[in-house]
Amino acid sequence: MSIKKALRQGASKTKIIQYPGIKEGVYLWSKGYEIQKRRDLHKSTRIYIRPEPQTAQYYNGKLNFLDNLLLDIKDQYDITILARDKNQVEHYGQPKFLNIKVPSRTMEFSEVASDCILFIGAGGSMTREMAIIGVPTISVYQGDLLDVDRYLIDQNLMKHEPNLTKEFIETFFGGIRKKTYNDSLISKGKSAYHLIQTTLLELSEKVNNRSLH
Repeated sequence: MSIKKALRQGASKTKIIQYPGIKEGVYLWSKGYEIQKRRDLHKSTRIYIRPEPQTAQYYNGKLNFLDNLLLDIKDQYDITILARDKNQVEHYGQPKFLNIKVPSRTMEFSEVASDCILFIGAGGSMTREMAIIGVPTISVYQGDLLDVDRYLIDQNLMKHEPNLTKEFIETFFGGIRKKTYNDSLISKGKSAYHLIQTTLLELSEKVNNRSLH
C-alpha cells in the first residue's frame, strides 16, 4: 500500500515505517533460498492449482470456473488440485476429472513449491508466495487485484489471466524456459525482517527504560 492510501485511511505519517518488498517476503525469505536449491535439483512436470476461496466473505467471483480448463489440459499435464475444503475435494474427485490428483491431506508449502513447474492460483496469499520465491505463477483471481498483485505483475513475477486457456499456458511455458529467477523480493524480505526485528527491539528497550524511571 502506498503512503498516500494509508494516509487517506487515517494513518499518521509520523507513525509509518516503510519496509522494502512485500509482506510475504518477510516470513518466506529463509525458506525461499532453500526452496530454490531444491528446485534446481528436482525438475518437476507437475502443475499445482489452488481453486477459488468460495466460502470467503470477500470472494464474489464464479464458482468452479476452472472446470473447462482442467478438462482441456488433464491429459497433457500432471495436475494436482490443492482443494480448500471437503466440497472441493468431492467436486474434483468426480470421474470426469480422472488423472487429476486431489490430495485429501494438506500439503506443506515447501513440498508444493519444490515440486511445482507452474502454479495457478484463484486466491491471493499463496499465489503471491509462489511468485516471489520463483515459481512460475499465473493468477486467475476473479475480483479486483490488490496493489501488491499489480506490483508483482509489473515486476514480471506473476501473470494475471482470469480467463485462462490451454493455449495461454502453452505460450507461458515457452516464455519461462528463457527466464532467469529474480530473487530481489526474497532479498528485500530478508532486509525487511531485520528492520522489523530491530524496530521492535528498540521499542521494547524504550518501554523498559520508561518503566524503570
